[in-house]
Amino acid sequence: MGPWFSNSTTHIGPLLAATVEAVKLLQRAPSGVTAMAVGQYLELDKSTALRRLRRAESIGLVVNLETGPNRAWQYRTAEDAGQAATLPTWEEIA
Repeated sequence: MGPWFSNSTTHIGPLLAATVEAVKLLQRAPSGVTAMAVGQYLELDKSTALRRLRRAESIGLVVNLETGPNRAWQYRTAEDAGQAATLPTWEEIA
């Protein structure tokens, strides 16, 4: 069985899929996962990990739990944060 988002109607590339999967695996802490932790897990620098996390956030796959200024962003998968993106069905669009 593939990743939890494999049945999604939104196509994401393998790099973004790996990033979201890393968040899912690392999010044991209730406060979330930092870009640095994701970068270390995927053997990426922090800026690359952050760029991927921002992309995943923009399409609703992860959420940023940190709202304060000058603090490291804390990410969780949208599914586990209770904010999973739900795309409309064809019947709802028509």
